[in-house]
Amino acid sequence: MAAAALLLPSPARTAAADSGPVGLSMLTTAVLALLLLACLGAYARVSAQLAAERRNRRQFEQREARLQALQRERAELQAIIDHSPSLIHVKTSDGRYALVNRRWSELTCIPRDQAIGRSDQDLFPPATAELLSRDDHRVLEQGDRCAFEESRPYLGFNPDTGPDTGPALHPDAQPDIQPGSQPNLRRDGGPDPGRNRQVVLSTYKFPMLDERGQPYGLCGISHDITELKRAEHALRREKEHAQVTLASISDGVIRTDSRGRIEFLNPSAEKLIGHKQSQIQGQQLSRFYQVLNVETGEIRPNVVELCLAGRHVVEPTGVSTFARLDGSEVSVRENAAPIFGDDGELLGAVLVI
Repeated sequence: MAAAALLLPSPARTAAADSGPVGLSMLTTAVLALLLLACLGAYARVSAQLAAERRNRRQFEQREARLQALQRERAELQAIIDHSPSLIHVKTSDGRYALVNRRWSELTCIPRDQAIGRSDQDLFPPATAELLSRDDHRVLEQGDRCAFEESRPYLGFNPDTGPDTGPALHPDAQPDIQPGSQPNLRRDGGPDPGRNRQVVLSTYKFPMLDERGQPYGLCGISHDITELKRAEHALRREKEHAQVTLASISDGVIRTDSRGRIEFLNPSAEKLIGHKQSQIQGQQLSRFYQVLNVETGEIRPNVVELCLAGRHVVEPTGVSTFARLDGSEVSVRENAAPIFGDDGELLGAVLVI
C-alpha cells in the first residue's frame, strides 16, 4: 500500500493520510486497479503466445500434411512408372539421376539406389556416357523435346535379387560388352540368351521447366524396339530374297495394288512390256498391257481388272497375243491371282505371263 500511495501526488497522500479510513479505501482501490491492469497485460501476453503457438502448430500440421501428401504422390508416381514397360528416368540440370523406374534398372543392370545422385559418367562406359550427355545437352539447349534412337548392350538385372555380375558402375564393373564377347549364363549357370545382347531404344526426351520457364532438369522415356528392328531386318531380307528369286525366273511377274496400279515388275516383265519399273511404277497396268484374242484379233478383258473385281484367280484358256512396242507380237498365257492381307483386305494382284 505504501508503494501504491507513493504513486499519488504529494497533497493527495497527505489528504489520504489525514482522512483516515476513507483515504485508506481510495489507496486500496488504486492498488487493486494497478494489479488488475498488470494481470490483464500478462493475460494478453499469454493469450498472444498461446495463439502464436496454435498458429505454429497448425502451420506445422499443415506442412506435415502437405509433406505426407507429396510423399504419397511420389510413391504413387513411382508405382505407376515402375509398372510401365518403357524405360523412364529424370535428371537434374547438371546431369544427375533424380528418378529411374524398374524397367530402367532391369535393362541397365544398375539398381535404383546406386543410380540416384550419379551422372552418366559415373554409371556407364565413356562412349555411352558421352553419347547420352550429348543428347541431354541438345535437349536443354533447344528447350524442346527431341527423339533419339540408340543401341546399347543389355546385361539383365532383377531388382529383387540384384544384378548377376554386380553393379554396373563405371569403371570398376563391367566393360562395354558386345554380343558374344563372353558366355551368356543365368544365375544357375545355364545359358541365358537374353544377356549380352544389343537392344535398340527409341528415346523421347523433353526439358522440365519451372514457373519461370527455365529448365531445371529433363525427362527421358525409352521404348525397347529391338524386336521391331529385328522384324524389319527379317522382312527386308525376305524381300531381297524374293526379289532375287523373281529376277531369276523366266516368266514375267507384275504386281499391282488394289486399284490396278503397277508396283513391281521383274526383269522378264520389263523386257516383255518394254518399260523399266521406274518408268511406269504407280500407273495403271491397262495402259501398258493389253492382249488380243488369237482367233478374232479383238482386245481381251484385262485379267488383273477381272481378278480385282471378282477377288479370285483368273486364268483364261488358250493363248493370247501381246503386241510389243517395237511392233512384234508374242504369244502369252496369263494368270492373275489376288493378294490378301492377314485381315482379309484386298491388297492387290499378281500377274504371271
